[in-house]
Amino acid sequence: MTDRELHALSDQMIGHLSQIEKYSLYSQVVQDPEVKQLLQNHQNLLQGHLQTLRSFIQQPVSYTAQPATFQAGVFPTTYVPQGFNQPGMAGRGGV
Repeated sequence: MTDRELHALSDQMIGHLSQIEKYSLYSQVVQDPEVKQLLQNHQNLLQGHLQTLRSFIQQPVSYTAQPATFQAGVFPTTYVPQGFNQPGMAGRGGV
């Protein structure tokens, strides 16, 4: 895994940890049981995502990189994951 990929995973993990902490605090103070359950469910979902991100870092990755091919006048596109760069998103998956 490249340093850039590790940095991106680290940023995602920090964002998830921040959201988990927020949802935990919110669920402790909210009075509405439905909202409390919704916050707890979302917190659990983020914890699952965090575990998945951790597994990417902990497991060895073996792949064969293919050389890039370029054509004159054709510029490569940048991959943007779903949920990023959409209205209301702040660059870290909604943090």
